[in-house]
Amino acid sequence: KHEPLSISYYFSADRRTKISGYTALPVDLSAPTYDEQYTSLVSKIQSGKKLFVKDMAYYCGATYQQQREMLDMLESKRQEPTGCKDEIIHTFLIRNPTKSIKSLFKKQNEFDIYEGQTHEEEIGILELQHLFHIVTKERGQKAIVVDADDLISNPEAIMRQYCDLSSLTFDPKMLEWEDEDFPEEWSIWGAS
Repeated sequence: KHEPLSISYYFSADRRTKISGYTALPVDLSAPTYDEQYTSLVSKIQSGKKLFVKDMAYYCGATYQQQREMLDMLESKRQEPTGCKDEIIHTFLIRNPTKSIKSLFKKQNEFDIYEGQTHEEEIGILELQHLFHIVTKERGQKAIVVDADDLISNPEAIMRQYCDLSSLTFDPKMLEWEDEDFPEEWSIWGAS
């Protein structure tokens, strides 16, 4: 699942963004809250199936406390009767900050919602560092770190290594990208 928390972060009653282009929009009461997103995600993991969710660390919160609360909510949902019994393995995809910030600001300038401004809120490097610290140091949980440059330069080897570390079975289809149905809200970012 690709960035499901974006809907909660930008559009729901739980909206956390401070970017004026988003906050000027009315709250979408049909957009799932964080609680509803986690319930939905965890309920999809049944009968030994695996679910990979790619999301942004800053969606989980700007502070250590917000991030702890989000991880607690996820763990609580996992332990409910309709939750999953499998371990949650956190993966941290890192990217050269110079490349990622340059790319982010370029993208922000392409969309009207940003009103021609760049917004540091979406950089997310500190939030990623905080989340990694909470997961590995405070909670002692397993985490996998993948460097985006390594993944781009040698996708099959990195995916095979990732599968070994996460107890997944490698499938060559993992190296294929297919268009997916994007949430309607993503249309403001050019997704269709």
